[in-house]
Amino acid sequence: MVIHRLLLKVVMLGAVLGPYHNPLVAEAADYPITKRGCQSTCGNLSIPYPFGSRDSDPGCRHGPSSFTVDCDNSTGHPTPYLDNRDSNLQILDISLEHHEMRVQADFIGQACYDSAGYDASSSNFPTLTLADFRISSNKNKFIAVGCDTVASFLDREGNFAFGCMSACNDISEVTNGSCSGIGCCETSIPKNLFDYNISIYSYKNHTEVLDFNPCSYVFVTASGFYNFSSGDLSELEIDEMPLVLDWAIGNITCDVAKKSPGYMCTENTNCTNAEKGWGYKCACLEGFHGNPYLANGCQDIDECADPNKNQCNEVNGQCTNVVGSYNCSCRKGYHGDGRNDGKGCTANPNPSHLVQ
Repeated sequence: MVIHRLLLKVVMLGAVLGPYHNPLVAEAADYPITKRGCQSTCGNLSIPYPFGSRDSDPGCRHGPSSFTVDCDNSTGHPTPYLDNRDSNLQILDISLEHHEMRVQADFIGQACYDSAGYDASSSNFPTLTLADFRISSNKNKFIAVGCDTVASFLDREGNFAFGCMSACNDISEVTNGSCSGIGCCETSIPKNLFDYNISIYSYKNHTEVLDFNPCSYVFVTASGFYNFSSGDLSELEIDEMPLVLDWAIGNITCDVAKKSPGYMCTENTNCTNAEKGWGYKCACLEGFHGNPYLANGCQDIDECADPNKNQCNEVNGQCTNVVGSYNCSCRKGYHGDGRNDGKGCTANPNPSHLVQ
């Protein structure tokens, strides 16, 4: 086995401070998402606090640079980038509900070969630097493409963390759409990896597959985005792929944060710890919606205005909204709890039918 070099170096800098169907987009926007007077959009991107535009007042965003959105107007089309334009991480969406961000990244490594062996001039070794966020373990896949390819993640000590192997002898052996280990392999990403390296290995320098597979490719991308094709073995014609990042506030737990002056969960919210103490996350209480990081950002939901949000009987029941919830009852002439999932509403006995 030949190990040419570490390809994709993913570095978490310091302590953690904080059409393809995209599940992050479907969030309500009928409430304020930014502080008053702050830029709320960049192109098609909504910018919810604690994120904020670089061009806005510093008070419009949470302190760490990773909560900064650099809105680049140099092309005439506003394009948002994480932290700054030089990061090359274009922001596609930011989810308050899931505490996730989807970015477009050129996080694709390749190791190429020719008849003389390893071809450094045709290989590519990108670096992805994430200061405060993690690559989501349940929303991304680690994928390798090649017929003489072993790709692996190494932890900060250089020990094997996980990986996958892909092999084949002839292009006729591969199946389009399948990443089961023949021409393409994929695996899930373990949780709580801070910094790690990705390596590509080759057993035979692709000598037996050079005519149709001169390069090995490895990348991490949003689950469901990449669809393997046999043509990718000759050349992967994708420069960038979407990547889902997890974000949180601070590097302390809820219990510690609640005692700190900078605690960011506001009224009508609850606080949950990110995994292994990696910061905390705020969410509106049940019965409220909005931005849990803004003062008065979580607003009461009127469940009675939408029959899909309450269990009150629509025929003989009635719904009364209360702060954070709702109550069901029966209209005059009926009795019961008024709920579809309860006793419902039954007509009262006709007095004329009662036995005297």
